[in-house]
Amino acid sequence: MMICDPYKIAEVVAHIATVLTPLAAAWWFFFTASFRKRVEFDVQCSVFRDPKSSNEKLIELIFALQNKGQVESRCYTLAYEVQSVDAATKGNPPEFLKRSGNIVPPGEPDKEEYYYVRAGVTARVSAHFWVPSEISSLRVKAFTTYDKKRHEVQQDKDLFDQMFKITDWTAVDRVFQISSSGGL
Repeated sequence: MMICDPYKIAEVVAHIATVLTPLAAAWWFFFTASFRKRVEFDVQCSVFRDPKSSNEKLIELIFALQNKGQVESRCYTLAYEVQSVDAATKGNPPEFLKRSGNIVPPGEPDKEEYYYVRAGVTARVSAHFWVPSEISSLRVKAFTTYDKKRHEVQQDKDLFDQMFKITDWTAVDRVFQISSSGGL
């Protein structure tokens, strides 16, 4: 038997291909972008007026976590802040109307709570608060993380400054015009 026997070489190549093919398939499965966590994050704003109270408006923020990947996602951290935006106050520091901190419930010490977002599904989380009726526009800044742990978000510090200290996040920064007729 010779080392250069073409049949033996073909047999060795076939065995190598048999081993490499499942490894390549596994690599493709685990490292293809469609199997990574891909969550699109957005916020919508609605305004409600109470006819009995002309000096306040109820604001409803809906945070949408749309899972565009093929694996489940768990949201352990979701925080937002709302600022008043007005041309009359241009050049002045913004007026903060609400700083939420982390709105995901903390849960028990050994078992953290999270918002579960199944693959291909959009989870919606709402937040409500009152603002003075003279406010005409709102700026909403929010972020969520992909980490598998809860991050504390302090209400007395800038939201995005805290976010930038975390490595794996997605954020939105939007302005909403509040109409005088009772909606957006």
